[in-house]
Amino acid sequence: MTSVTAATKYTPGPWFVKPARTRLHIRNAADPRFGATGRYIGELARACGSAECAANAALIAAAPDLLAALRSVVGNDNDNDGSLGVSAGVGKRNWQATMKQVRRAVAKAEGAAQ
Repeated sequence: MTSVTAATKYTPGPWFVKPARTRLHIRNAADPRFGATGRYIGELARACGSAECAANAALIAAAPDLLAALRSVVGNDNDNDGSLGVSAGVGKRNWQATMKQVRRAVAKAEGAAQ
C-alpha cells in the first residue's frame, strides 16, 4: 500500500479496476470514507477494445505500487552507486524484499494481480 507523505500529491494507493457497463473505473481502496467501492480516480471507455482497455486500466491502477517499488529501490541504494549493498547480510535481505515488491507491482501493472 502506498502511504501519504508530505510530497504525495496524488490519491494514495492501492488503486483497483472496477468494471462498469461501458467503462472501467479506477478507484482507491485505501480511503474508508468512500466505502467498499473506493474513491473515484478516473475511468476508461471500453471503446478501444476490451483487452487493450483492460491492460491500460491495470497499468494505471498499478501506478502507486510501481512508484512505491521504485522508491524502495532508490531508498535501498544507500551508497548511491547502484549496487544496493547486495553483497551480504542486511543489504541482501533488503534487496530481496525490494525485488519482491517490484515483482508484485509489475504483475499488477500487467493485469495479473487485480
